[in-house]
Amino acid sequence: MCPYIHTPIGDLSIFTCCAALGIVSMFVGVYLVLRRSAYREREINYIVPKIAIAGLCGFLFAVFTDFVFKYIRYGVVKVYGMAFYGALIGASAAMYLLLKYSKGRTEYTMGEWFDMLTPPFLCFHFWGRIGCFFGGCCYGLHLDSAFSVTFPDNVEMGIIHNGMKCLPTQLFEAAAIMVILLIVCYSRRKYLTYIVLYAVVRFALEFLRGDDRGYAFGWLSPAQVISILILSVVGIWGLFDRSKRNKRVPR
Repeated sequence: MCPYIHTPIGDLSIFTCCAALGIVSMFVGVYLVLRRSAYREREINYIVPKIAIAGLCGFLFAVFTDFVFKYIRYGVVKVYGMAFYGALIGASAAMYLLLKYSKGRTEYTMGEWFDMLTPPFLCFHFWGRIGCFFGGCCYGLHLDSAFSVTFPDNVEMGIIHNGMKCLPTQLFEAAAIMVILLIVCYSRRKYLTYIVLYAVVRFALEFLRGDDRGYAFGWLSPAQVISILILSVVGIWGLFDRSKRNKRVPR
């Protein structure tokens, strides 16, 4: 893989290009989601600034989370990566607060906004993993198989493969995201469906990852711990919600 495109004005990062494609596809998706709204222009003006702020918060929290993981692992300050779960949690929390304390007018509830924004966000998520593939990060185990590829060494990032082939776990996740997107499009609770399915996929894919992300609670990676926490919280919330609804049913 080649992480850069060589141009007359300098090297252009393919990861940056994919991230830009992801941002564009997300905003196009938001426009398409709102195309049937009676107040489309008002809703776009309402949500776009919030997406930008939540995206910035997600980016900062992704960097911070990766820093924390690496500090726990190595005991030294290393700031050069991002953790996707950090981005998801940071952006979700920021969007929750922005919607909860917003003074603008909108015809949608907070839950409806989260559900409507999920498919566009999945498009961004997809392009992000494609960028990871070309950038050579988030790679899989060293394995000489028909599915493996050779990534170049990146000394600055501490990525050394020595010509060994790796499983392209970035593409595995990108394919899984597309499947999740299809399921989400036909789901009533899109955001909830997304985080549950992704938690399952991410937990499984972590066993195939070959990059050093640290470990927690023995043999589990930080992402696997977060996946378990997400599934546990959603499960407890589901039981509580079902119990509350059953109490409302007349007997």
